[in-house]
Amino acid sequence: MLKYADKQFYLDGKPVLLMAGEIHYYRLDPSEWQPRIDELKSAGFNTVATYIPWVCHEHVEGDIDLTGKYNERHNIKAFIELCEANDLYLFLRPGPFIMAEMKNDGIPHWVYKKYPWIIPSGFDGQEATTPTLDYLAPDFLKAVKNWYHAIMTLISSHIPSKGGKVIGIQLDNEIGMLSWVSNRPDLTDHVIRQFGDWLKEHYDADSLKKRYPICLDTELPSFLRSPKGAAEIALHHDLGLFMRCRFKKYVHILREYAREFGVIDVLYFVNIHGTGGGRGFTYPIGVSQLIKTYEEPDDILNGSDVYFGDFKIYNFQDMYLCNSITDCTNHYGKPLSTLEFNLGDSNFGDNFNGRDMASSNDFKIRLSIAQGNKFLNDYLFCGGTNYRFPDSLDDGNDRIATTGETHGFAAPIGPTGIKSYTYPRMKRVIRQFMALSDKHASCFIDYDPVYYGFIPDYYMTEYSYEQAVKCREKYNNLQENRNIAWESSVRAALLMGTKLNTIDVQNCNLSSGVKGLIISSSAYMAEHLQKKLADYMKEGGSLLLQGQLPRYNELGEACTLLAKAIGAVHLTKAKPAMRHQLSIVPEGPVGDFPEGDA
Repeated sequence: MLKYADKQFYLDGKPVLLMAGEIHYYRLDPSEWQPRIDELKSAGFNTVATYIPWVCHEHVEGDIDLTGKYNERHNIKAFIELCEANDLYLFLRPGPFIMAEMKNDGIPHWVYKKYPWIIPSGFDGQEATTPTLDYLAPDFLKAVKNWYHAIMTLISSHIPSKGGKVIGIQLDNEIGMLSWVSNRPDLTDHVIRQFGDWLKEHYDADSLKKRYPICLDTELPSFLRSPKGAAEIALHHDLGLFMRCRFKKYVHILREYAREFGVIDVLYFVNIHGTGGGRGFTYPIGVSQLIKTYEEPDDILNGSDVYFGDFKIYNFQDMYLCNSITDCTNHYGKPLSTLEFNLGDSNFGDNFNGRDMASSNDFKIRLSIAQGNKFLNDYLFCGGTNYRFPDSLDDGNDRIATTGETHGFAAPIGPTGIKSYTYPRMKRVIRQFMALSDKHASCFIDYDPVYYGFIPDYYMTEYSYEQAVKCREKYNNLQENRNIAWESSVRAALLMGTKLNTIDVQNCNLSSGVKGLIISSSAYMAEHLQKKLADYMKEGGSLLLQGQLPRYNELGEACTLLAKAIGAVHLTKAKPAMRHQLSIVPEGPVGDFPEGDA
């Protein structure tokens, strides 16, 4: 079975580098499976990854097709066996949510019709604009358990202890992403009751009354749905913490279902969302949302989803930091993985809205492996077609996905099997790494003692009520400052050859090995973190603080502990204007440097 230790994966006691390509069997006729597998093997991959869409396999409640009795493309059993016959490992992603441009993001239509009360509304009762559901609603979990019973029972025959090649299972997909991108937290009555219980568990009665001067039993639903006023910042903060606990519980429930139905001796993965527009600024939101799901010394690991397009001087540090931030939240020897690694041309809409250089994919692979990544999944390796459901959905085209008839335009192998210009360069670099895979599987980066400080709660901004003025003021300040070092000191350090490390300064101790620390700072910083940084400097650490000097704690209350330790006083906030230019004037050890534009 696949195991991990010391930031490495092991198979049969030997370090292994996993290079996967995503093939959606359900978007290909079975006659096309072997040709795509041949191309995958030729390119040097040793693993096949695929989603398993619940929406396809159980189109009618209770009638689950895993062997092709209704549609030959449903024969996941035959596809798994074919991959095993080709001596390939398998990484399976059975949802329940899978996204992948599928209708309902992979959830069967009958689930929404049968259980409308699990469809959440957001602030002010706004209807959901995504297919999101209440993850922990009993009716949803009951339906999921039935699906897992069927699919996990099949998978259990293909785990290593049974002679199979399934080495990993992804639990759900990009958990929490839908509510974040739509700014609609899941606020069903069920969720609100759970939130009230969570508050009572985490605060004593006096603290809770001081924090929320309302009657929780009667006023919480209305306040949570329209959180404005004196306690709005605390409410948003606690809602974020609560949702992170829910995500962890959901992942653990899915794992227990998988184990119950025989899928043991494998590793489970949670994939982290967040990149957008070719940049990584919002990726830490996904890390912040899901950090609790993989925080324990167990068999649940994380994996990033990164989409960067061209790899250039203006964005290379984003990918470096996304890898480094992900890895700094991995403890107990858990390795770095990327479960969606874009190696295509970014022409996602088949309209030439992207045309990445083939060399960019080469460099992205090299950087990721140099940073210690031991599992890369090329998403998407090949395209295909979206068949029609057997009955009308009255949704315009009745197809299984939202991209029309074809899908995977940007992949190295397109929907019709034609190779893109990106395929040869991808093949070359992967084969180069796999030729020495035993060495790359066990290599480490020798970091310098200079760190970037990651603050997870700076990215706990996924829900923001429009009328919560004080909260939005805080969030705007965080968004202006939390990445400010990425394009200045971090980029400069990397270009100077510094092997920059990253540390979760919110949750980890600052040891004597941290000689230098870069922090993107906002005006808001928790008191315990301000004290930690002040103590760090007092003990001889070098702190580079970029952004704003903290003046408040995480609840917006005055807190200048760090400023006092530095010996600085906040006077005013200045912004450059047409007739008012700002400059940074060097003094002391850097006095010979030229004046810099602020």
